[in-house]
Amino acid sequence: MSLSNYGDKMENNTITCCLPIEIKSRELDARLFLACELARAGFTCLLGSKSVVHRRMGNMAPFLYFDKGLTPAQRDFCEDIHRNGGFIINLDEEGGIIEKGMFTFIARYPEELVPFYDMYFLWGHALKECLLENRKSVDATRLFVTGHPRFDLRKKKYEVLYKEKADLLREKYGNYILVNTSFAYANHVLGYEKGIRALPGHFGNEDHRKDGIDKAYYRLVQYYVVGAILHIAEQHPDIRIVVRPHPSELVRFYEDVFSGHDNISIIQEGCVQEWNMSALVVIHHDCTTAVEAAFSGIPTISYCPIRDNNFAPELPMLVSDVASSEAELMRLVDKYISERRERDILEEKKDIIRPWIANVDYDAATRIASCLAEKKLFFVEESKKRIARHGSQRVRKISMYALLGSIRLLARRIANRCCVWDVTERMRRREYACQKMPGIEKDELESKISSLAQINPEFAHIVVERLDADGFRISRASTEYNHSQ
Repeated sequence: MSLSNYGDKMENNTITCCLPIEIKSRELDARLFLACELARAGFTCLLGSKSVVHRRMGNMAPFLYFDKGLTPAQRDFCEDIHRNGGFIINLDEEGGIIEKGMFTFIARYPEELVPFYDMYFLWGHALKECLLENRKSVDATRLFVTGHPRFDLRKKKYEVLYKEKADLLREKYGNYILVNTSFAYANHVLGYEKGIRALPGHFGNEDHRKDGIDKAYYRLVQYYVVGAILHIAEQHPDIRIVVRPHPSELVRFYEDVFSGHDNISIIQEGCVQEWNMSALVVIHHDCTTAVEAAFSGIPTISYCPIRDNNFAPELPMLVSDVASSEAELMRLVDKYISERRERDILEEKKDIIRPWIANVDYDAATRIASCLAEKKLFFVEESKKRIARHGSQRVRKISMYALLGSIRLLARRIANRCCVWDVTERMRRREYACQKMPGIEKDELESKISSLAQINPEFAHIVVERLDADGFRISRASTEYNHSQ
């Protein structure tokens, strides 16, 4: 794009919020909901796969890039965002469910990248304190404790978004027990070493990773969980057990180990909330989905035949009934099969949850949109200054970053055809990519927005426009709106 075209963009004062999605099943709904709130506040949003967002956002100054986990290797990418009149807004996808030493959380905020973060939206006050203590160069005025929109949508008032699909699951599978696994360290689709590199920020405790202790811990937990599932299936042949692996896990492991058991299904598709809502009970070890279930009042059991909170996050256990033995697990399962009771688990556990996930009493998406709306004039003026400061240097790189991503993708395809990787490696990489981003359709976005409009009628004015195969513009139709917190 020419310099004059950039100037034209700036004169319009349109601020574009860029919301990349890496794992569709986990991120799409929350980012779409946030996009709707931002559109209500007068922003335009670019929502889509990372490759689409990176390719398009350099032409949209001023723009806000919602980072969901950057690494030191992306320093040039951060510099290029600033050169092109953009801003980096941190909204972490892993930000509140962390282990005792907080190694994972701290690692997700590399010291080298601190100067590039323009605003941080943190899950809870405990995380703000941790960040200020461990990253002395962080400007406290840029930190905002808001919670995360994912947990907004787990509240009772948003059940309409998932009810239709949840009812279909209940009709198809009847009464079922849901087991959400989170054993990517032991069962990553790419294998342990490659898998660790594919998990941004998941290299906090270097000693644990180097010695493979994390892998050993989760492999042992996985062994116990598999045994417990087989026992439950045997004791309750009339109850279906749905095993839902983490998006980074190798699904075939579970398909192999549970083959021949007619009442065990391995299913990774769909949003976890649809599955949570229809389950008799949710079983996990240390999975974030337990906290999501607590927001919805869904009972959960944390199975902890071994427990070490130097590895396993404690919060999912604190909001659950904890079973430290298989006998205790069976007792709790029998209890929930026979007498599932409605409980206001969020009310019961809110004092435990709030320091880590603040939006128990309000919607994070609304608060984030309000914070950004108050800074619109700053974004417009500062964007002009950044572009003027860097002159002709700025246009070069963001599109180049996306181009490099395309080159890497092409290289992988060539490697596939030339058999540089063995068949297993090719299959695993293809499987991993499909598990994370199976594609986004315009009609599914419009359907979700229509459901949200039943709760907030102003969402009926949100417009979706397809820009690319997996890229969409989300904006507000021409109506007046004054955003308030």
